[in-house]
Amino acid sequence: MSYKPAPLTEANPISDLFKDIVIHINGYTKIDRVVLIKLITFNGGTVCRMPKKKTTSYILTDQDNFIKDGYKVIRSSWVIDSLEQKTLLPFDYDNMDIDCKHPNFIEDYYSKSRLHFISMEKLQLRNKYLKISNLNSKNQKTKKLNRLIYYMDFDSFFVSGSIVKYNRVNKYFPIDIEKDCVLVSNGSKHSEITSLNYIAKNIVKISRHDYFETGKNKYEAYKQQNQESNMKFYCLKVEFNEYRDILTKFYDFMASKFETVIPMSIDEGMFFEFVAEGSMDYFAIMKKIKLIKLKIKQITGVFISISVTNDFLFLNKIILRRVKPDGIGVCLSNEDFIKEIENIKVVDVSMSGVFMNNQLKEMLPSDVYNSEITVKELKKFIRNEFDDDYNKFFQPLIVKTGSNTLAMKFINNIFLLKDDPVLTKNKLGDKEYYTPKTVSCSINYHMNFTNLWDINVFVKRFSKYLVDRLNTLTNFYESINKIGVIVVVALEGNIVSKFGGMGNNVKRLSKSLTCDNFIKIDSNSCLSKLSTDFYTLIKLLIDKDRLNDIKGISLQILKLKNNKKINISESPLNFNFKTPDNKSDNDTISKKNRRSTHSKETLIKLIDSEDKETLKELPLDVLEDLYFQQKFDFTISRSSKRKLISTNSNSLKKLKTEKNSPVILVSDNVRTPLNKNNLNVFEPISFQAQKSISAIKNLVKNWITFSISTNAAPTSDDVELFLNFLKNLRENSQQSRLDNVVTFMNNHLQLYQYENDESGVINDWERIMLLKLLPLME
Repeated sequence: MSYKPAPLTEANPISDLFKDIVIHINGYTKIDRVVLIKLITFNGGTVCRMPKKKTTSYILTDQDNFIKDGYKVIRSSWVIDSLEQKTLLPFDYDNMDIDCKHPNFIEDYYSKSRLHFISMEKLQLRNKYLKISNLNSKNQKTKKLNRLIYYMDFDSFFVSGSIVKYNRVNKYFPIDIEKDCVLVSNGSKHSEITSLNYIAKNIVKISRHDYFETGKNKYEAYKQQNQESNMKFYCLKVEFNEYRDILTKFYDFMASKFETVIPMSIDEGMFFEFVAEGSMDYFAIMKKIKLIKLKIKQITGVFISISVTNDFLFLNKIILRRVKPDGIGVCLSNEDFIKEIENIKVVDVSMSGVFMNNQLKEMLPSDVYNSEITVKELKKFIRNEFDDDYNKFFQPLIVKTGSNTLAMKFINNIFLLKDDPVLTKNKLGDKEYYTPKTVSCSINYHMNFTNLWDINVFVKRFSKYLVDRLNTLTNFYESINKIGVIVVVALEGNIVSKFGGMGNNVKRLSKSLTCDNFIKIDSNSCLSKLSTDFYTLIKLLIDKDRLNDIKGISLQILKLKNNKKINISESPLNFNFKTPDNKSDNDTISKKNRRSTHSKETLIKLIDSEDKETLKELPLDVLEDLYFQQKFDFTISRSSKRKLISTNSNSLKKLKTEKNSPVILVSDNVRTPLNKNNLNVFEPISFQAQKSISAIKNLVKNWITFSISTNAAPTSDDVELFLNFLKNLRENSQQSRLDNVVTFMNNHLQLYQYENDESGVINDWERIMLLKLLPLME
């Protein structure tokens, strides 16, 4: 491969893309060595003859399996691709599975991301270490015990963990987290900063939201202004195995010291200790937490901050924020509470501070208010002007905003010295409360879809990954009842500055689906059911002609059933009836011959009969036959006696029912009875009379538009009429015409996805589309 550089003209200006980059070219390269030198130097970089660890940024070579300790190795294609994309790519970008369509994208890329680590490690920690002491329940025996809350937080967790790994390898040149500026990032120009230490945050003023290049520039500016400083700059990579090892050592130790262990997040934990009244010893507690800090530093190599309060979680978090990093704080009495709270600024009060600070600007005289007013100054004003009656001072605000608002949170926390309901629940130690109610996995980078098949395959792989994660948490969860998806799409003018990122102008679209019965997590059909329903929900959200606008996909389990023994009386199934799970080998229909992967409850929804109780007693293979044949030309009274007359192995031949009010099926040139309370859009015509697909699509469009504009849901008669028309198309081998009409309806319905739907009509249409129309398509 040869590469000829373009002439340096005004149309091809020199860039500073490789500014401050020093590259050593070693051995064989696919692009001519002279060309590479020109490309690098013309764009602000430097080529050195001999590599030095302190100054050389990369070694460039195209030799296979080239490794040199302490150096980042790049290939000649890295130079070309960086210039083409006008951004400094990660040095190992060509080895990364950066295309979401790659078979190993989930396992080799997403599973190694910070986003995945945060979302899944918390579940794993609670799954393994969550334990609640019996003393936490407020019974007569424990009412006389005081609950001490130990709240512990790792200081700059990702940075600390990466430094532990770095210092273990580089023993003679260790990083000092208390003196050096340290970032965790992949080091490319527009890469995000995963984590940073307090020196970088508070002294150099680097933000977590800065790009790596911005953070490095801030450090260089700081060094120019403080040339006498010995501060060094380090950029470390993420070390997930190291982080897991630290967390395991930490919780193994803490579980041996406390009866109540509650992992709050990957870097925060809450621990309870119960002591008798009058036996709380401030100095004993201080000694204990100092020993804990030393032990944690010894076994993990990282610093933690600890705060302890007497059953006051709100104050605990305030103290913790004040003493970080590497600090301790203990507050046990009401006098200590008041003193601690009075020293904080109103704006820094957790949850309600910003709101109250804005309100005080209007409520206080200009000579009293300032943006950094403290709680002590506010109390002094109330004492002087309102005789220490805080109710009188705050009453106008409570009347204005309501009693259950941020104003009341502020009063409860600051003046009444008590936790709000959310924090009170956090202290209850109810194991079910701490069991996460939702599980989700999100990917918002390297999205690259060209057709619906790409999305279908991606969703199947993503669903398998999600189910595998759920299977590791089966002692928490038994089954799924509600799922949802979020699709992130690019809007006009979206600019993607980060390699593989979403961009700066995107919108999130969401859909959810509830199942009447739970999907067993450990069942064989769980994966196929989830992947099918996830894919269907995504199709409802997107335009198949604009798949390249997709910038992110999130698959969500929105409602989970805890792993408890099922009460048979609560089950919707008749256990005396034979089901596919307990069929004998003599049954003529095998699982392999089933034509649908839908669960039982979904098939009942698709059939949409009023006699759901009878349907729930039928075997799955019978329901599937009903689903595909769609022979439901009757209604059944809910009060009628449900009885199965006869069945065979293939279909339901007959149901004995008591007819109440028969449905009038509208055929050619027959009108339905007028009903002023219903919306009969098809009257006085029938679909069969319209042979032109364009005319039928026009009719359907008017039906949807008029229904939504008048907030009148489509009647069951109209829907049944339309379904009969679609079935006739399918039975007469006109599947393509059916697909054409349903696709048109789906696309037209998507035009209303951002509309206000207080009446629920749009939701009714989407439900009809999802459960009745889309399943008819090939």
